Amino acid sequence: MKADTERKVPVNRNYIYILILFILFVGPGPIALFINRYTAAFVPLLSLVAVVYLLRREMAAADWNAVLKNKANYRWTWFVLKYGIIAHAANTVLMSLLLGGQNPEVRMDDLLGEYLIMPFVVIVVAPMIEEIVYRKILFSFFEKKTGFWIGAVVSSALFALGHLDLTRLPAYFAVGLLLCFAYKKSGTIAVPIFAHMALNLLSIIARTISAP
Repeated sequence: MKADTERKVPVNRNYIYILILFILFVGPGPIALFINRYTAAFVPLLSLVAVVYLLRREMAAADWNAVLKNKANYRWTWFVLKYGIIAHAANTVLMSLLLGGQNPEVRMDDLLGEYLIMPFVVIVVAPMIEEIVYRKILFSFFEKKTGFWIGAVVSSALFALGHLDLTRLPAYFAVGLLLCFAYKKSGTIAVPIFAHMALNLLSIIARTISAP
């Protein structure tokens, strides 16, 4: 009976609200069926505002000066960035071999070219919300119940599947594991957020350079 009590993980009600908001308006949910100039322009930004509001007390209580001054946080950010680039490069080579050198069409590439706000969403908004959901909420929840590796695998699998891109699934999964590890080691969600932002920025730069 004692063991069962110890394994119970208290659920923050605001985290549940964030998960619902993410599923409906940010992640692979109903909003994916209604993407237009208005939803692309306002829904991600309003969702981020809602998430920040729900986490306002945690953000106010955090010692951001300590986070910025901690050199280890920069090392963990670089750790994710370095091996994340390797993971995406390896995935690109693997898919090129499997698909005979053909480049599969990716919906996100179309959105980046269609809506001017999408680079900002991809570089700033999405990493903040996704890291809060996949690492701060889901990974932390599963880790406390099952341990680090199962928590990391489950949250990273959901992270990879949530991108709705089978050709990049291995890379997203590997990056998810890296982000979980960096979050665990650094103890602050700021590290995976900044690393995620940097990876997305480099991805957009690479797509821009390689575009015909």
